[in-house]
Amino acid sequence: MTRRHVLTARQQMILDHVNQFGSAQIKDLAVSLGVSEATVRRDFDEMATAGLVERVHGGIVKASGTAFERLHSEKMQSMLKEKQRIAQKAASMVNNGDSIFLDSGTTTYFIAQYLANHTDLTIVTNNLEIAYSCKFHPTTSLLVTGGLRRENYGVLIGDAAENMLKSIYVDMAFMGCDAISLDDGVYNSNILELGVKKQIVNCGKRLVLVTDSSKFHKKALAKVCDLKELDAVITDDGLEPESYEALKKIVVHTYRV
Repeated sequence: MTRRHVLTARQQMILDHVNQFGSAQIKDLAVSLGVSEATVRRDFDEMATAGLVERVHGGIVKASGTAFERLHSEKMQSMLKEKQRIAQKAASMVNNGDSIFLDSGTTTYFIAQYLANHTDLTIVTNNLEIAYSCKFHPTTSLLVTGGLRRENYGVLIGDAAENMLKSIYVDMAFMGCDAISLDDGVYNSNILELGVKKQIVNCGKRLVLVTDSSKFHKKALAKVCDLKELDAVITDDGLEPESYEALKKIVVHTYRV
């Protein structure tokens, strides 16, 4: 549910701008409104928390519905450099000989690429992009969950995938998401994936959320877990310092790369 929020005159001007043009950047609005970038950033954060806009790196965009989900091809191009930095950090946490789970999504796909030279890994995934196109060291074993393929997203869902996850216990599970609320937890836009997501939460010694900063300060259709269930979070430096510090109080091992 969107929080009640009484807009200031300046915030109403910002909202009018976003509704007309689809997005707004901190630097541009600071100049046009004659205020500091810090002031505009606070306005953006308040409006995003209220569900009026969506926060992205350096600015905001028009809010979409909780069930809205971009196509996989669109996700692959969004926040590309940030996702690659997040993936590099995630891969650096994996030791040779580890067993890991890689969730569906574009960031986990990049993690797989950065694991190409690790040895003796056991990788479990429901991500068909990883299964199809990522190359690993000959000593690494790749297990694919099975299940029903979700069209246009390259992900396996359903009972077969969930049952596979119930039967494994890995050293580290890397999970993606569509939205994060610092107050209420981790969310996914598509309820069809919820069963798999909930099994991922419990399938490893450590649960690591990998997500770019555009996912913060919003909710989506289906809640996956509370923040306190996470062992680590890796995001990019687009996450505001205030939000980063607030998140670290809940998930101590939070990284901003």
